[in-house]
Amino acid sequence: CSSDLLTVELLSLQDDVGSTFPAQAQIGVGAIFHAAALTDNGSVLLSGGYGRIEDAEPAGALPQNPSASVEMWSVENGSLVRSCTDNLAEGRGFHTATTVGRRAVFVGGHGPSGQPLATAEVAVLALGATCFAQPAQTQMMSDPRSSHAVAKIESSGEILIVGGRRRESGTDFGQSLSTAEIFSPKREP
Repeated sequence: CSSDLLTVELLSLQDDVGSTFPAQAQIGVGAIFHAAALTDNGSVLLSGGYGRIEDAEPAGALPQNPSASVEMWSVENGSLVRSCTDNLAEGRGFHTATTVGRRAVFVGGHGPSGQPLATAEVAVLALGATCFAQPAQTQMMSDPRSSHAVAKIESSGEILIVGGRRRESGTDFGQSLSTAEIFSPKREP
């Protein structure tokens, strides 16, 4: 029974020298199966996920109710500070987030229907109360996928997307994907 599971919705800062957690803050994105990416300025971008384990892993059904929320967090004077919030075009869980310069790329995952998405959302990061300079733009991928891996190719700014799973039928997610694709977001300085 999922009632035995506890969802923790705190962001913690770890001090590697003293091995302590001196700061905590309440996050507004889904607390489980969300994505995190480190930005060039050292902030952490959090996106999507699920607020309840029952939504992420419902018995005999597809995932439901992924968050579309995006937040950027930074450390100021030893405290965690939410520097901005925004929203994706659609909720995502079991997805990845990567930054390339001032662009954030949110790849695949399960969407509101519970099905793996064949889209990536790309947004230019902003400085201010909102995280995006303009709404995220949706771009198509070759395959729908969730629970995949990504790697940023530093020399070109491209993103390698590898493996994952795609839905075959019902709640059976079928075969693992043995494909890879390169995603090339337009670079921002």
